[in-house]
Amino acid sequence: MRVGVDTGGTFTDFVWEEDGELKTLKVPSTPGNPAKAILQGLERIGIKPEVLIHGTTVATNAFLERKGEDFVLITTKGFEDVILIGRQTRPKVFDFFVEKPKPFVKEENIIGVDERLSAKGEVIKPLTEREVKRVLKFVKRKGARSVAVSLLHSYKNPVHEVSLAKALSASMELLLSLSHEVLCEIREYERTATTAINAYLSPILKRYLEALEEKLSQTRVFVEQSNGGCMPISLAKHRAVQTILSGPAGGAKAGLSLARYFGIAGVITLDMGGTSTDVCLIKSSLPFTKEYQFDGYPVSIPVIDIHTVGAGGGSIAWVDEGGLLKVGPISAGADPGPACYGKGNDFTVTDANLVLGRIIPEFFLGGEMRVFPERSFNALTKLAEKVGLSPLETALGVVEIVNTNMVRALRKVSTERGIDPSSYFLLAFGGASGLHACDLTRKLNLQGFIAPKLASSFSALGLYTASPVFDFSKTVLLPVEDLEKIKTEVENLKKMALERVLSFGATKGDPLLQLRATASHRVIQRHANAEGPLASLGMTKEGLGVTKEGLGMTKEGLGVTRVEVFLDLRYKGQGYELCLPYQENLASAFHEAHRNEFGFCLEHFPVEVINVRVRLTGEDEPLNLKVESQKFVFSPFEKEVYTKEGPKKFKVIPWDELKKGDKLFGPFLIIDRYTTLFVEEDFLAEVKDGLTIFCYPKRS
Repeated sequence: MRVGVDTGGTFTDFVWEEDGELKTLKVPSTPGNPAKAILQGLERIGIKPEVLIHGTTVATNAFLERKGEDFVLITTKGFEDVILIGRQTRPKVFDFFVEKPKPFVKEENIIGVDERLSAKGEVIKPLTEREVKRVLKFVKRKGARSVAVSLLHSYKNPVHEVSLAKALSASMELLLSLSHEVLCEIREYERTATTAINAYLSPILKRYLEALEEKLSQTRVFVEQSNGGCMPISLAKHRAVQTILSGPAGGAKAGLSLARYFGIAGVITLDMGGTSTDVCLIKSSLPFTKEYQFDGYPVSIPVIDIHTVGAGGGSIAWVDEGGLLKVGPISAGADPGPACYGKGNDFTVTDANLVLGRIIPEFFLGGEMRVFPERSFNALTKLAEKVGLSPLETALGVVEIVNTNMVRALRKVSTERGIDPSSYFLLAFGGASGLHACDLTRKLNLQGFIAPKLASSFSALGLYTASPVFDFSKTVLLPVEDLEKIKTEVENLKKMALERVLSFGATKGDPLLQLRATASHRVIQRHANAEGPLASLGMTKEGLGVTKEGLGMTKEGLGVTRVEVFLDLRYKGQGYELCLPYQENLASAFHEAHRNEFGFCLEHFPVEVINVRVRLTGEDEPLNLKVESQKFVFSPFEKEVYTKEGPKKFKVIPWDELKKGDKLFGPFLIIDRYTTLFVEEDFLAEVKDGLTIFCYPKRS
């Protein structure tokens, strides 16, 4: 049995399957010790899973709060300040008071090594034994347990990084982050920053995962990555940088699966939890970026293109110096939580929805968690006095402000990128999104919104269905016409990728070990034509591959079932690239892709391949929409709910008593154990497979 576990800032969600039905559990998170909530949840479920796929915010929060581990950064002499200088781009050109991102590496912990390679990887100045000893002495003096090594042009030739790594490993126990392993690509600042972030966060994540692993000794733990796939815990301990979007990636993956299930061309996911909201525009596949900015620093590994805004159920309402009402980005989190939780006194978005009648206290968390409406009213009264509005006007204002913040985020991934959102559906999930989806749909003129039955645990569902994904890249800098060299580079990277994956988690008897010893392997190949260029790269029945039967993600296997090859291409001299699948007529494909992306192409201009990419992936678990029925039922009734137009009577209906084909006209509240759907009178709802609710605005 497998379990998907998503640890959020406020709640920890579990999804698993029993007797063909999906089941879910939500428990309060324990920020001081995230593993505690996981163990409590598993104890309540009463199972010991064989496989647990975990979305974690441990590394993310450690970086945002700058609570990572002190580390030593080793660079080429003369390049010690690369990470401190950064790029000379200004996010706000006319702002005289631009704040630089808060540093995470101490300047006194950076050491330059007297060595040098050329841009072609040729040794200009050898790394001497004397320099190595100087570095060892420096690291010992600093008492560091984590070291990042990022030497100039190591993506072309890692010889000096490897020499330093061997010497460091032989003399002391360290977590090493080598740039040619973390990000084997050009661009010194991006490579150094990504490697340094990994060194800063890996000790924190490693300690957490080891503690979790000790408690779950009979379970194989996988950790969700920012690219939408999971990785074995043995790799996650050393690659914390790959987990910065761990939880949100699960939601995006599940969103793509749901869109495909219902045959929807495009959705914009809205994952609104207790602390933040994550949005992602999905057309036919997951959008990826290599230009992700993580709290001011570049993380240049492939991540799902998700935009995050500090707007969640726990976002605190406050008044600025000018008397204006603001909401977020600071959140009350799980502890103390919203005022209604009974511990804190800050008025939050959850409190606003409670005061307005959109959350029913008796049904909160399925009635398992007591809330205190009087504390929400007390906090609201104090806030309203500061703003100079009535309490109800203030509560409505809080909801309006948080909705505006989310609309801004939704426009970031749509209209600001030249995409008209009017042909898209909003896929609303996370515990709080159903309370805000109507207004967001209306403001963006969307087709409608979709609320899955497992909305509150949808990211955990994405984790439950996830399979391993391993990304590898290498800078090659070759003209697109040089097909033979490109083929050679791809073949070499494929072989290296397979060997690396073997080292991530192969144990005695692991089917992966058979790959090196067997001359013939059956390839599970998708998105590739065996008669095309991939055939010449060994992607045939006799080529590099693994058997579907031998590598299911069990306690023994790692789950790799196919190999995909991509190339980063650009016009010679450009400062950016486009990533395309490896295919015939690369130049023509690039011209067309460039025209589609930027509105023009330069057909007579030389094209070059910058990076080769290999992705090893597995088979996701199929999406199961059969959810455990009759979990939370009650007799429907009516209640007064406050809207912009004033108080109105809303029908209150249990989600579990709906059936496929039902159509409902607003206004109404649909109540599930862990979430509430707030549907206004200008919307029509239709129930589809898996009790998934499609809500359409009534068009005039």
